[in-house]
Amino acid sequence: MNLEGNTIWIELGALGVIFLLLVLGLWRSYRVLKLTPRVFITGIILALVLLFGTVQGMVTGFIAYLDPLLARSMGADSLKEPISLFSNTTFWLGFFKILLGLASVFSIISYLSPKGHSGEGAAAGNGVLVQNFFTILFVVAAVYFSIAAMIAVPLVKGDKVFNAVQYRDSLQHNFNLVSNTDGTLRAGYLKTLDSISTDGELTDDKHQLMELIKDRTKREVDLIFNELVPDMKRQALSQMESSDLANLVNSLKLKEKAQLLEWFQLNRRDLIIYLNDEIREVKEFTYTIYFSDMDTDLLLNDFNGLPNVRPEISDLPISPRQGDYLGIFNVAMRWLLEIESYPLVMIFGMAGFGLLGAASGAFIKEGMRRKEKGGPLVEDLPGVMIKGFTASMVVFLGIQGSLGILGGGTTEQLDSNLLFFLALVAAVYSDKAWEWAGDKFEETLNKDKEGNEDAPPAGPGNPDFMAGPPLPEADAPSFGTATTVMGSNPP
Repeated sequence: MNLEGNTIWIELGALGVIFLLLVLGLWRSYRVLKLTPRVFITGIILALVLLFGTVQGMVTGFIAYLDPLLARSMGADSLKEPISLFSNTTFWLGFFKILLGLASVFSIISYLSPKGHSGEGAAAGNGVLVQNFFTILFVVAAVYFSIAAMIAVPLVKGDKVFNAVQYRDSLQHNFNLVSNTDGTLRAGYLKTLDSISTDGELTDDKHQLMELIKDRTKREVDLIFNELVPDMKRQALSQMESSDLANLVNSLKLKEKAQLLEWFQLNRRDLIIYLNDEIREVKEFTYTIYFSDMDTDLLLNDFNGLPNVRPEISDLPISPRQGDYLGIFNVAMRWLLEIESYPLVMIFGMAGFGLLGAASGAFIKEGMRRKEKGGPLVEDLPGVMIKGFTASMVVFLGIQGSLGILGGGTTEQLDSNLLFFLALVAAVYSDKAWEWAGDKFEETLNKDKEGNEDAPPAGPGNPDFMAGPPLPEADAPSFGTATTVMGSNPP
């Protein structure tokens, strides 16, 4: 089973666990929390969505498991279209996974929420449940953005990704080693065809038929060794060259090189097997021509009807993309890796750490309130979101951007983990982060103001207003020759 199949089965197991949690959460919500019908129906809808996603995941995993077996089966061509159609529908599986995540949060919150009562107490309990739902969803999103950015930053930034290794040249060397006998094989096939005797008691029609079959087989040999095999090399080397220039880790490039080499070897092997069968059939058909009384047209039809068809060259392996080695995290992280913009990934990451820090700080500060009065996990969720996001942006702009330049600091890129840490701390102490930004800005303005006060005013009252660099003194005009001027006294 390939990696994709393993990933799908792991996701399927996770969906099963979430389904169990959701069912238990709905049961507790209905019997203990006394939820209103709207909230309970929402949970039922999420459960149905989860069931649909589980079924689709099972079918997708089954297809991924059978794909290597179906690739070379007799009915592979007839199955390509329905499998492709179903694979296209898996686009919706990503949307359902989002809803499944919401369902899991719903089930967890049903355990964390206090017991409800009838009447106004039940309505209040429902309000707390809904607010806790959005709070935990908010925290999950913050953790997701934080982890995704930590993984994506070194890959997008290109640290230790590029090197002098060119896998295209190495792949070409492997191709030369694999196909170094192609010239010998081609010469051997042609020699075998020439050695097939067409002498003897043959009619002119049968003699021409035999020569026609031999010439057609020779053209097939030339087509394979002069066109198909070199074309396979060109396609594979071109794809490998593109991967060499891409921002991919070396392990992915090495994996693609191995896949392209295997693709070339398998297709070349199939073509050689086809030529061996073709030569054997030509030899056997020679005896048929000698000892058959059939008409030449019927004999040619019999030869054309032999079950020996040149195999089609399979498609090139799909080029890897950054993040293919992340396993089950690939689906969740790939969209951020494909951005390939370091500042944008940093913004996502710092926003995630900022939101996480703000939520953590609010949750810790409101611990006594929850013990004494109860209520939601975090009361002012919009305020927490605003504080966390703005604090992270203050740190990002202050250290990476304008405030660092105004303060005379360096504009070099700092370590991403340091920026994430500062965003996390600044979100917990958001008020102090704003005070730091204000002090930094005020300090810069004061420096500019002091510099303007120390400078002398420029205007008509300043004697140096029109002053400039001294002009060079002009020599006195002289008349006559140089000898007259240097040797005679003035009159």
